[in-house]
Amino acid sequence: MWILGEINPEIPVKYSYESNVNFELKKAYLEKNKIVIFDFKNDTVTSFHKENLFEGIDTNRPVIEHLDTLYFIKNKNNKSFLAQFPLNDLKTLEPEFYPITLQNENPYKIP
Repeated sequence: MWILGEINPEIPVKYSYESNVNFELKKAYLEKNKIVIFDFKNDTVTSFHKENLFEGIDTNRPVIEHLDTLYFIKNKNNKSFLAQFPLNDLKTLEPEFYPITLQNENPYKIP
């Protein structure tokens, strides 16, 4: 087992039981106001925030990505609906970036 580094406490997701989806070899978590995308290969997290970005999302139901669109179950007026969100729409939002791990200086590094 390899220890890659301490987890960054500033990552805006604290648990992983909400709606999530895999796409482009990344893992994304959706909440009412944001999507947080983990890119483990590049040790980065990208977060997009907008009020009511996924309003009404049922976080107990799966999210599916197909052809650059996210499909999810949305609750409105006590009814469930299938909703879609084109991933291209994220380009209109300002992302925030975080490293997944905190990089500590290697104490065994030879100068």
